[in-house]
Amino acid sequence: MCKKIQLNTNELDELNTRQYGSEFCIVCEKDITKGNKNAKRDYPEEIANLFETQFKDKGPRFGGVYPRIDSGNNRKKVGKAATISDAVRTSYDPVVFDVEDEKLANEIEKFINKLSHLGRIRGKRNDVTDYEINVYEFMIWYNQ
Repeated sequence: MCKKIQLNTNELDELNTRQYGSEFCIVCEKDITKGNKNAKRDYPEEIANLFETQFKDKGPRFGGVYPRIDSGNNRKKVGKAATISDAVRTSYDPVVFDVEDEKLANEIEKFINKLSHLGRIRGKRNDVTDYEINVYEFMIWYNQ
């Protein structure tokens, strides 16, 4: 059973005066919450959440996809032997994941095609068939 949610006066004032950040649709970019438009977008995180949620119960056995944000972290040399991680992340880093089920891969590809017609989300699929198990790799990004 749900418990009644009680808002204190500060939270209620924020809701009434729209002093909260907007939540935008990742596909059509419309403001869902009608907030104050002062929201910082994290496209890779939003895309990862979208794909994880959309395909959480799909596929064989346990199902799901496990997207990760590919920030291109490389180690760079800063001396004769020392290296540091180059972990700069941008708001347009791609989201990557792979699946081993061809049926699920086809479903994901269809979903990406649908999203690309509706908005700025783009993606590509790479089939790796050189091994005993076929792997279907995906890279999805938000087109500027």
